[in-house]
Amino acid sequence: MKLSNRSPVAVVICKHCNSLIPSERKGEFCCNGCESVYGILMNAGLSEYYQLKEDGVCFKAPKPIQHQALRFEYVTPVFKNKFYLEGVHCSACLWLLEKLPQMMPESVKTCSLNLNTSVLSFELLDLSHINQVAQRIFDWGYTPHLISDSDQVDLKIEKENRKRLLDLGIAGAITSNVMLMSIPLYSGVKGNFQTLFEVLSFVLAIPSLFYSGRVFFKNVYSGIKTKTFPIDGPILLALLVAFFFSTYSLVVGTHQLYFDSLTALIFLLLASRYYLARLRQSSQMNLGILDFFQSKFTGKIGDLEKLKIDEKIQFDGIVRKGEGWCDYSQFTGESDPVRLHAGDPVYAGTVFLDASQDVWVEVQKIGNQTRLAQLLQKVSEIQSKRTVTELVSDQWSQRLLILVTSIAVVSLAYFLYLGKVADGISRILALLIVTCPCALALATPLVFTLAMKSLLKKGLLIKDPSSLDRLPDVEDIYFDKTGTLTEGRLQAEVNLSQISTIDQSALYSLVRLSRHPASRAIERAFAEQKILTKVIPWKFFEEKMGVGLFANQGDDYSLSRALITKSGYTESSFSKNGIEICSVILRDQTRSESKRIIKELMDRGFEVHILSGDHEKPVQSLASELGINHYYFLKNPEEKAKIVQGSIMIGDGVNDSLALSESKVSIAVQGGMEAAIQSAQVYSLKPGISLILPFVDTARLVRKTLRQNFMMSTSYNLIGAILSLSGHMNPLIAAVLMPASALTVFWASMIRFKERS
Repeated sequence: MKLSNRSPVAVVICKHCNSLIPSERKGEFCCNGCESVYGILMNAGLSEYYQLKEDGVCFKAPKPIQHQALRFEYVTPVFKNKFYLEGVHCSACLWLLEKLPQMMPESVKTCSLNLNTSVLSFELLDLSHINQVAQRIFDWGYTPHLISDSDQVDLKIEKENRKRLLDLGIAGAITSNVMLMSIPLYSGVKGNFQTLFEVLSFVLAIPSLFYSGRVFFKNVYSGIKTKTFPIDGPILLALLVAFFFSTYSLVVGTHQLYFDSLTALIFLLLASRYYLARLRQSSQMNLGILDFFQSKFTGKIGDLEKLKIDEKIQFDGIVRKGEGWCDYSQFTGESDPVRLHAGDPVYAGTVFLDASQDVWVEVQKIGNQTRLAQLLQKVSEIQSKRTVTELVSDQWSQRLLILVTSIAVVSLAYFLYLGKVADGISRILALLIVTCPCALALATPLVFTLAMKSLLKKGLLIKDPSSLDRLPDVEDIYFDKTGTLTEGRLQAEVNLSQISTIDQSALYSLVRLSRHPASRAIERAFAEQKILTKVIPWKFFEEKMGVGLFANQGDDYSLSRALITKSGYTESSFSKNGIEICSVILRDQTRSESKRIIKELMDRGFEVHILSGDHEKPVQSLASELGINHYYFLKNPEEKAKIVQGSIMIGDGVNDSLALSESKVSIAVQGGMEAAIQSAQVYSLKPGISLILPFVDTARLVRKTLRQNFMMSTSYNLIGAILSLSGHMNPLIAAVLMPASALTVFWASMIRFKERS
């Protein structure tokens, strides 16, 4: 064996990880990281780590990170999830993303996109398919981020805005440099300098189009993949035509270049989209439903908070010390305050009224975890659904895009046939840019958002924006009687001292399980007459809407529906085993504003009806008092539901839930929010019908504004197309006018609703 004559190579290993130190690196460590960690361990007195290594304890070297995009299997399995999506910018994105249930029927049950916040809410059929859903969204050109609350949304929006601003800054820097090089070209420079400036313009146009303008490619690619016509199709066609024609002219030496116009177009388009995106995200478009009901709470879970009189509670918690009174009407619909004791729950949004001693509450839920926030989250999800008008607007935009693209292709072929290539390209570029339908597509959801925010300020919570869309087509309005046209706070006249203690307990135990206004009146009568009684745990209890209360605990008890008395008041019968024990006379007062509101509704062309389960005489008396010619009496919930189909129903969110759910437009003005939003499209935060007129006027304003926006957008596109094809508008002017038209429609809409506020 021949031995090598080479001198041995000194092998030096890292003092921290025992890896080989690269030959080009000097010192005792293989990298700066190991050197830093070694220093930290030694300074902290943890040198024992290295002794353990020498004694044979195994410390495995960490494996390299295997990055795999869009892996969500580690997420806690839930059926309802939310993604914040990067890249959402228009209603075409919304239309595409809401097709997920159709394209992935085995994975996605429902989904809806909030265009203002770029949040996609979706419900899975199979928990293990979340990664496939994320991958499909990513393939369409949107980057999904799984989120859990609104704070994360704000962070994601801020991050995406920074990305957009970076792309805009790069496009602006390139545009300014290309414009500077265009000055000598337009001034007539010739020779080598002309070639130099043209080549530099070409080089700078490449990152402008293919980096800053990559959003146009993504959107068109998504449209092609999903077989939909993308809203950016005409714009990308214009940019590519300008780029490749200019490149061809540079190669053949004809000097017909559009690199300056191309880069300026990209900059202007990105600038307009950035501004419109910020406008959508601004406070003028953000309903801020939760902020309307409760302010931000600065404490944390586990804190003990002292309740302040007449202030809204900002968290969910448990009373730990003290006693007081709280207004729960927002949840229950009951105006009577509830007494708090140690161990009782309190909820965000309720009002602490009074206390004889300090009341301390342990914070258990804050922010988006509170009962109120969870309730309003359901409202927000429904609000994000599109109305019929928005769908029609999207369809019109799609048809316009196809028409404009077809005209552009035919016109370009015509100009090529005439040999006027440069002139033809200039006109076609202007046409494709100026006729972008984004003004109408973006303004339509804006109008509904502005309307909902305006009404929320007045005290109307719009759960379903389609109610604003449908109301102008409806002529008949049906009002419930008790609690809607009347005060709803019935006064019960009954001498409880004349019935036995057992029967007192039975009557009290019946009414405390019902939410009907008559039951509340009888319960108040017990308090007013200072009668304390035991609560019976019923073996059987049933409440039949429009009929009465029935229960059994050895004996059969019932509180029957109201009968009419000679005096015109209503009367309920309390019976035991079919024998009447006593009668209860119920009195109600007409609301002070009812007559005025009814008259103004009639003046606006509505046909007003009373729809009640009460007897004929009190209903007839109220109709006569209010000047209403059409009224219905003794109608059960099923009959009410049939009558109101295709009409407007205004009533109690609890007792009229069936009729509200079957009507074309439904407004709950009585009952707690939690029950009302399950059946009604609109919930009045104030008792009575005083907010009906603002709702009617706002709905009509929405219809008027949408029509005006449509006329403005259509007229703009028609005039712009004529000027472009006739050669009276160049691409740069078109790029300025395109976002200007959208902003004009936006501002016009905002001014109209600002005047209403």
